[in-house]
Amino acid sequence: MGAVIRNFMQRMKRPALYCVVLHIIEWAVFIFCDFMDESHGGGDSAIAAAFLMPGVSAVVLCLLVHVLSPESGYRKKWQYTLALAAVWFIVTGISLIAELILMDRGCMPVKQNQSGWENFLNGIEYVFFPIWNLIIGCGVLLLSILVRAGFRKIKAYRAAKRNG
Repeated sequence: MGAVIRNFMQRMKRPALYCVVLHIIEWAVFIFCDFMDESHGGGDSAIAAAFLMPGVSAVVLCLLVHVLSPESGYRKKWQYTLALAAVWFIVTGISLIAELILMDRGCMPVKQNQSGWENFLNGIEYVFFPIWNLIIGCGVLLLSILVRAGFRKIKAYRAAKRNG
């Protein structure tokens, strides 16, 4: 079992680094948007960033699959995509747990306005962002495996129909 994990870590060293860097960029953009919302009043750019950044990261992850899978050592692209989804799940899970611990201790990256009824759920985007990031990132990667398999089946069916 140790050899399998060691082999996985050797193959996924660069993609794991790219996932961590992507997470840092995502969080920086998200926190900046929340800072702008809280300091300049109004606006929902943090909520927009919480829903748009995971989509952008899913596109970047798909590009990573396309660029890095030939040199990964995996025989099939779906194996690499599944491994990248696992790395994304682990990195996002770690950031979610760290963020929940910080929120429990009252350490928000940006001071949230809590006064008044209109600020009742202020800061809730800090919970939704990592969860949405986890769902969208892993979901798109796993869905891409199914879509590629479907296209291969259709292509094989059409070739068999043409030939025979």
